[in-house]
Order: sequence, then C-alpha cells, then structure tokens
Amino acid sequence: MFQEDFLVARFNSNGQLDSSFGAGGITLTDMSGGDDDGALDVALQPDGKIVAAGYAVLNGDLGMIRLTANGALDTVARPVLRRSR
Repeated sequence: MFQEDFLVARFNSNGQLDSSFGAGGITLTDMSGGDDDGALDVALQPDGKIVAAGYAVLNGDLGMIRLTANGALDTVARPVLRRSR
C-alpha cells in the first residue's frame, strides 16, 4: 500500500544525505495515520529549525510541522490553525 507522508531531507555540500539529520538524512512524518499527506513547501528559520507546510487529510487539509535542526519533530511548536468555512 502506498502512503504519502511529510518528507524532509538534508544534504551535505557534496550532495550526499547528511547522516546527522533525522534517520540517515531523512525525516518522515505521518500526519494523518496512513491517509494521504505531504509537504509542499519548506522554510528554514534563523535558529536552524525547519518548517514544512502542505496537506494532511486528517486535520482539514492543511498540515504543518516544525523540525529541530537535527531533524527531530519539534513538539514545543503548537500553532493554532483554523479551517475556513
């Protein structure tokens, strides 16, 4: 079964995956328990944290995560998002 998840990868200057980031250079986040979701855009904050935004079926079509500089999910970030009606 094919699943879509938020995927963020970090590469070294030589083009190889950065093994100090996530698991072997990649972080996967399943936002909706197996339903389709995916990152469409990323932003790098000045403190090195990474914000990824896209879609997540479970929470009303908008998905957003923040990762620490080493690729771990930042559980301190708690944005309040409301679905427009």
